[in-house]
Amino acid sequence: MPNHRLKHELTENYGISANTFELISDYCASVYIVSTPNKKYVFKLYRTFDTEIALQSANIMEFLWTQSFSVVPIIHTKSGHNTITVSFPEGNRAGVLYEFIDGKMGYELDSESYLTKIGEAMSLMHTLMENYDKPIVQLGKEHYVDRYINLMKEFNYSPTKIATLEEFGDILWNNVAKTKPGFCHGDLNVSNFIIAPDGQYYIFDFDCAGIAYPIKDIYCLCNMTETIFDFNMANVGNYIDSTEKLNLVRQGYEKHRILDDFDIAAVYSFIGLGCYWSAGQNNKYRPLIEGNRRWLNEKYFDIRYDWLMKWRKLCEKI
Repeated sequence: MPNHRLKHELTENYGISANTFELISDYCASVYIVSTPNKKYVFKLYRTFDTEIALQSANIMEFLWTQSFSVVPIIHTKSGHNTITVSFPEGNRAGVLYEFIDGKMGYELDSESYLTKIGEAMSLMHTLMENYDKPIVQLGKEHYVDRYINLMKEFNYSPTKIATLEEFGDILWNNVAKTKPGFCHGDLNVSNFIIAPDGQYYIFDFDCAGIAYPIKDIYCLCNMTETIFDFNMANVGNYIDSTEKLNLVRQGYEKHRILDDFDIAAVYSFIGLGCYWSAGQNNKYRPLIEGNRRWLNEKYFDIRYDWLMKWRKLCEKI
């Protein structure tokens, strides 16, 4: 969005006269740091097809804020709404304005310093959301597994390998389905929380939230703290060695909710499911950014297949 258009929208809807704009991300959404002479904000402009996600995310964050849970505060419009609608030739895009928290992102911190605290915050969030009374999207096997299976079929990838990944996906999903369903943030990794100078932790980016299996949030925190699937075969074993991280998260999480053996086993299953899920997300956003799907080739599928087969062998030793 041109800066003059963004400036107009913020003035018109929020009464904010901004003088500088910095685009810091333009993948799943366009995210700007907006500065006025006295204050900073973060403005997030969603893709046209993610309007419902934007509304759900804003509503969830507002609910948690009313429960005194530390989410990044949303700035309301002059008319009291938590989102705005911005028209474009390709369709309307939803926008949300947030407070700017001047602190350290999770990826800037030593994992031992935050895992227990975020684990406790996570379990409190899961508990609070049991009282949320608005509709929430249901995220099942189609979202986590089948999107990628269908993508391979569309590409005419090896039928034998597709069958193998369908079977493994069923196994992983059945392991996860043994845990209690409920609300999950869906992407609670080190890019989605920040610690303020006063020591307060703030969680944000609820765009992947839904009713699924809360254990996914523990997986994200334990196994997506350094990188999100670099698919370096030499690093596959690093994901299996997460006992120390898992124990730290568990210490905090069990202050509000108890984890059983099925829950812990499901963390490792979600590492495998994450490979399917990330490919599905790639196909949702990457063509929009790049304007094509040239990246979708035999190598793309082979890397993930080889990674998952090695992961399957490692899981047999757990």
